[in-house]
Amino acid sequence: MSQFLKHMPAETPTIIHTEASRGWGGQEIRTLTECKWFRDQGFRCILMASDDSQISKAFKAEDIEVIPIEFKKSTQLGDFFRCYKWFKQLKPELVGAHSNIDTRVALAAAATAGVIRRVRYRHVSIPVKPSPWNHLIYRKSAAAIITTANSITRELVENFSLTEGFAQTIPTGVADTSITDRVAARRQVLEILGLPESSVLITQVSVLRQWKGHRDLMKAFDSLASSNPDLHLVLVGGGPGMGYLPEFAAKLTSRERIHFVGHQEDPYPFFKAADVVTLASIGGEGVPQSALQCFACATPFVGTRVGGIPDITEDGVNGLLVTPESPDDLAAAVLKIISDPEMAATLGANARRTFDEIGSVEHMGERLRTFLGL
Repeated sequence: MSQFLKHMPAETPTIIHTEASRGWGGQEIRTLTECKWFRDQGFRCILMASDDSQISKAFKAEDIEVIPIEFKKSTQLGDFFRCYKWFKQLKPELVGAHSNIDTRVALAAAATAGVIRRVRYRHVSIPVKPSPWNHLIYRKSAAAIITTANSITRELVENFSLTEGFAQTIPTGVADTSITDRVAARRQVLEILGLPESSVLITQVSVLRQWKGHRDLMKAFDSLASSNPDLHLVLVGGGPGMGYLPEFAAKLTSRERIHFVGHQEDPYPFFKAADVVTLASIGGEGVPQSALQCFACATPFVGTRVGGIPDITEDGVNGLLVTPESPDDLAAAVLKIISDPEMAATLGANARRTFDEIGSVEHMGERLRTFLGL
């Protein structure tokens, strides 16, 4: 039962999320997905973020209100008073904070303004130091914590001696795939890449950043490519890695079969067309949205034992798990799947069942609503 049930929401309740990040990735996508779901349930959703941030642009594109707040180190005092003014005026049922600076500012302002539901979201599995300042944030400024993986929740409960029920793991739900025909998706992707029908596609969909393990994945692929001439590696996503990963790929023997396709607004055809989807992360993960998107497409999955990946992946049942930073293990798992069509089909079918049970946006939304008493 929610600890907030005694504070019943108003007839047209308002939810405000805050975000200091200027970039775009799983964290920002989660916030937008959550707000769209609550808007569909009749809530008024508002974002507080810098006007030039990627998340502000995405919210505006969805016709969701944005209040410009800089959330910089140099503007924290002024931002506190701006947040306080807006919270007193709008009387939100919930203030959810997502990054470090906006958490410090917005949750303190929300507490001062009398907001009951003050939630610190924690999206990544990077440890939080149990400093006096963080104790204040995680035990006082926040009235509840929502994480995206069990490992994150366990670490916070242990480090900050949180009471039972104070922190809850609620992974990000993802949309179901609108493409049911794998043949059509494969035809579409092969045409984009200019590849023949005989191609075997190993695909990773993720932001190109250090901890997503792209170098390990490319090393693993390079070790397989010489004896598997039809094998191709498809890397979907944008981000800082576009500045250095193509240079790394260019030094490999298999460089002509490594394809950087950039950010894709609709990644589902790439998931659906793949023979194997990987997530080679070396850290930082909650329950990855890309893994659940892969599951929705019933495509065989190989992931590392990092963060929330093992929360949803049962090794040998709905995917394969490997040691992070081990290209040899990753290559062996990929080879195991592409060499055994029956295993691949079983893993894919079981992955789809996992998505049906826990992976949808609706499942995420209902869990949030119950936990928050909204």
